[in-house]
Amino acid sequence: MIKIRFAKQKEIKTIKNIYKKAFWDSRRTKQFHYFLQFINKERIRKKEILIAHFNGRSAGFCSFYYNSPVFSESMFLEDTAVLPEYQKKGIGLAFSKKVFALAKAKKLRRIFSSTWRGNKAAIKLNKKRGSEYCGRIVNGGGEHEDYVFFSKKI
Repeated sequence: MIKIRFAKQKEIKTIKNIYKKAFWDSRRTKQFHYFLQFINKERIRKKEILIAHFNGRSAGFCSFYYNSPVFSESMFLEDTAVLPEYQKKGIGLAFSKKVFALAKAKKLRRIFSSTWRGNKAAIKLNKKRGSEYCGRIVNGGGEHEDYVFFSKKI
């Protein structure tokens, strides 16, 4: 059984460990350490990080910004990380449903998300939840791969 709820302050270490295990293949990159810094207690206080439990065990997290620094009246879905042993069990879609409900409750109009061009699982999830491709940034700031962006109207 999947349970999604807001993360608690005491779970910061668990969330960072999920991040490290879910994105293990990029641990040696600048991007990995750059994005890891945004998993912090302030974000938990603002209720911008969700945690998933599968049969009582921590299985993943989802982080987002209620107010996108780029777009007004929108949410930016930052990371969805699910531990490998819990992938393909519906956790990504469960996060999506919760995030969409939160955005709707805040009267936001759109949710934006991004991923690496080679992250086929994330691209598939974006399409499955009804998000549409809306652009890309080639070698995003010197990164190793293009960023691709998705948008979903709420």
